Formats: sequence, structure tokens, C-alpha cells
Amino acid sequence: MDKQSLILIAMELDLPSVLNFCKSSKKINNSVCKNKFFWINKLKKDYNFDFTKTKRNAKEYYKILYKSNENPNIGLESSVSLGYDDLVEYFLNKNLISLDTLNYVIKNTNNIYILDMLIPKLIDLDPYFNRFNLEEILQGKKNLFNRYKKYLIRKYFKNLIDAIDEDNERKIQNIVDNDLYDFEIYLDYDKENILNFIKDNYKEYF
Repeated sequence: MDKQSLILIAMELDLPSVLNFCKSSKKINNSVCKNKFFWINKLKKDYNFDFTKTKRNAKEYYKILYKSNENPNIGLESSVSLGYDDLVEYFLNKNLISLDTLNYVIKNTNNIYILDMLIPKLIDLDPYFNRFNLEEILQGKKNLFNRYKKYLIRKYFKNLIDAIDEDNERKIQNIVDNDLYDFEIYLDYDKENILNFIKDNYKEYF
């Protein structure tokens, strides 16, 4: 059987079957399992994942995605541990990652590029996330607090704008007195003053 026929057969198999198929002969192994283009195409076919990191191992990417079929949290942990930023982005976009997993992987990586994806995602997903939480997950990561506080402040301002639209006085007071006060941002409760303050001082956040 020619190489292309072997590849077409393997493209329809799941991972364990592909690996067993490759064990059946040296020719099949060279045509399929040692063929990076096979894994690149299978990533696209099975997971709609575009593999562009040519210096990395497409087969390893496939294994991570396969093992994460039922639990993307496993995939995120593996991707962060290996520094596979494109896979991290892939799993985050699935919107199935738990808050516990996000907290865990943030505390266990110093990769700035990956943290730039993880921390805004955590802030966005956790409705109770505050300054104390940000300081806690950044313990041991010097000089990063100022890098990420803007995401939390932006979230507070968005919540504040929503509260103004809803005419929710209690929510406005809570954000002003607690959330923004923690960042030494001092506002009164006047809606027009608040909106003008945001527009004049924090428009780059939006």
C-alpha cells in the first residue's frame, strides 16, 4: 500500500488506533507517526487547530488535545506547564475552564506571555475577584501587580457603568466604596460625575 493510502486510513482513526497502526510495520510508522504533516493535518481535521509553531512537535499537541477531550482543564494545565501558548489560547477560548484550574496554573507559571492570557481571563470569569485575590496569585512574581491591575480596574468600571444604566444605587455605592477605593480611586455617587471621570481619566481601558 502506498504512503498516501496509509495516511488516509490513519486520518480516520483515533489516537490509540493510530499508534497501534504505526506499530504494525516500519513503513507505516515512517509514513504516519513520524510524519509531522500527518499530525498537522489531523490536528486540523479533528480539532480545527491550526498548527503554526513549526519548531514544536505536532504529535505532542495532538496527544494533549486527545487526552483533554472530556476535560479541557487537563489540557490547559499541560499546555501551561510546557509553555505552549497557542494551546493555552485554544483551551481558554473553549470557555470550559474552571476557576480552580486558572488559579492553579497562574500560580505555577512565570511565563509572561501566558500570564497575559490567563489573568485577564480569570478576572473576567470570577465575579468575586478583587485586589486581594490579585495580590495572592501574584505572590513571588515581582513587579507584576501594576501590569495586571488595569484589567481589574477596567472590570470595575464596566460594572459601574452597568450599574448606572440599571440605576442601581446600591451597586454603585458598593463599587465606589469598596472595589475602586481599594485602588485609591475616590469617587462620589453622582452618575454624571462618574461617567465624566471615567471618560477623562480611563478611556484607554475601553
